[in-house]
Amino acid sequence: MGSAIRTVVTGTVDGRSTVVHDGQLEPITPAAMPGFEYYKVWGSDSTPVLPAGGERPSAANVFPPSFGSRFWLIRFPAATPAPADGEGAEGAPSAEGGEDLLADLAAVLPGLGEAMEPDHPGMHVTATVDYVVVLEGAIDLELDDGESVRLERGTTLVQNGTRHAWRSLSDQPCLVAVAMVGAVRG
Repeated sequence: MGSAIRTVVTGTVDGRSTVVHDGQLEPITPAAMPGFEYYKVWGSDSTPVLPAGGERPSAANVFPPSFGSRFWLIRFPAATPAPADGEGAEGAPSAEGGEDLLADLAAVLPGLGEAMEPDHPGMHVTATVDYVVVLEGAIDLELDDGESVRLERGTTLVQNGTRHAWRSLSDQPCLVAVAMVGAVRG
């Protein structure tokens, strides 16, 4: 589907700014979500302290804790026909091989499956403010009561910790950039 994404990281070494990494990110492709590609660009579980040498900080889970952050690129596959009753829905593993698929999802994208609502495939809520830019294609953002908005290439979104789901309804794949900032839910 997609290809590796080049990532450049800078840091301060011996008091001077420099490139400390210039390489390709390979996608994470969970078996439970055929056609999806997740690129973990960067993340931290705490507030960054500068100057930094450019070492990759701790960021084990998909979603950051409060004061943490994440930067992902996510490629959604083109729309597929709606599942028949009893089959898996978009972004959710089907019953066949379900336990193995969920274990794979937990291993490659920790925290993602736990955030999903079992009775509403794809719907989830996180304690984050997300800054989203659609880089290629189009994606539909579903909110409560079936409200939906199409986000096309060049569209930006500020997702303020609301319940939502991403729906790939286009006949083309969609690539989004997502920067997540951990928040405190009151």
